[in-house]
Amino acid sequence: MGNDRSGCRVSILSDYFSAWNAYDADALMVMSTGDAVYTDMGWGHVFGPGARASAEAMEFSRSFSSDLSLDFVSTYQHGATYSGEWEVQGTHDGCLLPLALAATGKRFVLRGAAFLWTVEDAVGSVHSYWNPLDLLRQLGLEGLPVPDWDAWG
Repeated sequence: MGNDRSGCRVSILSDYFSAWNAYDADALMVMSTGDAVYTDMGWGHVFGPGARASAEAMEFSRSFSSDLSLDFVSTYQHGATYSGEWEVQGTHDGCLLPLALAATGKRFVLRGAAFLWTVEDAVGSVHSYWNPLDLLRQLGLEGLPVPDWDAWG
């Protein structure tokens, strides 16, 4: 699915996100180190350390969107570092716990990027970057600031 600049298959990213899409916590644990850490930069939350770090992040995401799915936009590998731009979509059909926001039933589509660092072909650290304001606006929350780029300059 993913290719680096030389055209080589970036299988660890493909396997990792396939496990997310299959809601396969066991597969995520098997491909992680015992001291793995998953940092969700959008929410500012760290899952782990431990082999369950990525599984906990996936379970959290699935708790507010049971039909969540991830697709690659682009991927890259350099040594033990993997990166991928992704698009996630789903329906807000569960409680969004950090905000205690009840399900709205609204669909959302978000873009973000993830960086994975591996140790002996196991995921040791993940940093996932995305814009939580984009999600909240798509869920119809009122009163959120909307950037006025024309006023900026």
